[in-house]
Amino acid sequence: MNEILSFGSYLRDLLALKGIDKKNFAVTMKINRSLLYRYLNSEQLPDLDQLNEISEKLNLRGSEKKKLLESYECTLYGWEIVEGRKLITDMLLKLNNTYEKDLTYEYKLKASTLVNENANILPIKNKSNVMSTILYLLDSVRKNPDVSNVNLILQPKQDFINILTKTLHEINDSKRNLSIKHIIRFRDTLLKKDKLYNLKIVESLFPLSVFEKIYGVYYATINSTTEAYETFFPNFISIDSKTAFIFSEDFENGILYNSQCQETILLLNEEFTKICADSLPLFFNLKTNENQSLYMFEYEQMVQAETSLLHPENGFYTFPIDIVKKKAKEQNIPKEYTELLIRRMKIFRERLKKSKALEIISMEGLRNFATTGQLQIFRNINFSKSERIKILENLLMFVNENENYTLYLMKDKSPFYNSDFAIYTIGSQLLYIVQSYTDFKITDNIIIRNKGIVESFTDFMHSSFTTDNSIIDRNEVASIILNIINSIR
Repeated sequence: MNEILSFGSYLRDLLALKGIDKKNFAVTMKINRSLLYRYLNSEQLPDLDQLNEISEKLNLRGSEKKKLLESYECTLYGWEIVEGRKLITDMLLKLNNTYEKDLTYEYKLKASTLVNENANILPIKNKSNVMSTILYLLDSVRKNPDVSNVNLILQPKQDFINILTKTLHEINDSKRNLSIKHIIRFRDTLLKKDKLYNLKIVESLFPLSVFEKIYGVYYATINSTTEAYETFFPNFISIDSKTAFIFSEDFENGILYNSQCQETILLLNEEFTKICADSLPLFFNLKTNENQSLYMFEYEQMVQAETSLLHPENGFYTFPIDIVKKKAKEQNIPKEYTELLIRRMKIFRERLKKSKALEIISMEGLRNFATTGQLQIFRNINFSKSERIKILENLLMFVNENENYTLYLMKDKSPFYNSDFAIYTIGSQLLYIVQSYTDFKITDNIIIRNKGIVESFTDFMHSSFTTDNSIIDRNEVASIILNIINSIR
């Protein structure tokens, strides 16, 4: 099980470490020995109350408790889901934070590496020199105000990301006219390690989505081919078509072309353009609310699969349709947009006949709507008391009467209780992230259609919310909604 022990193996180690006899421990836990042996062989898992009791009876330190829980979850969900959840949690908690401007990086170039007036083509040997050349070229983009166009095929490493971040901050502040196009490669298989590899790439690039106007990221798979290359296009940097550098995946060899090699650089950039056209953008600018809704509608209509939604408050899918029509008329919302929203609501309800949907919202968000009559995403729309009651009654009906619809209510123990982002997954086909739910901007969409990444986010939604940080029992959720309704009658 990778680096993490199974629950049974780690529990067995703890008993041995503390010198506790298995028979005596079964007596202490008030369970029969056969059940304990099923725990020790990871054939059966205790419930969370029993897990906490095990920690108490063994008098575990904080680090031991953490590792026991980790081994428990890895046995329950799989180590790759737990590791993926850590990565996703980390990237989501950083979503609304400004990326650091003062990042550091170092590179050392031999005097002869880039200064050779007699050579149009310079071979660069060994990893140290290749890495230094990459960092030098990326840094030259920041330092040279005349640079206007940069093309990259480059897997994100920390030093590269630091230079890109620093460059994008300075360009954004100075209003320089610069376009950077960056192609990354996701691994194409669904091996567990490749899912995590792809997630780490997304994590490193997430904070750069705020620079969408000047920095475009496109993703392909590692087996991408072009007319010029039978396997895949090499790693590549081009600056204003005056300088180009191609280098191997292991950074051991590279070839640097200067401005005297215009035909070669032109060919390389033409091939880059072909790959870019065949790749998918990671940061998506849908430009208008209508385009955004139409884009989602097409997927919702096309893909009959489970969906997962995480956002700060109750979403419009469960609203009564007559209230949506009424509010759209009051706000003079274009008829086409209103009809599109209603069609999406109807499709959601139709899909619930065959597919499951999980919606996760904040308890505070639900109570705030009930009290104020305002949704955070539509702050200019006020709902009367009778409308709020009707909306909440409709939500209660979904919870009570539709087995395929599940609602979780985040408690304040959840790390995402006051978060401002929204996540929506449709099967393994689409991951859609809105970075700021309350300050919704169409330019800030992150849309990913890589199967492994979408599945990782779906696994995250289904495994991160437990009785410890959320209300997940259907009857308890229904009771809370009913109490909120009664409190505002």
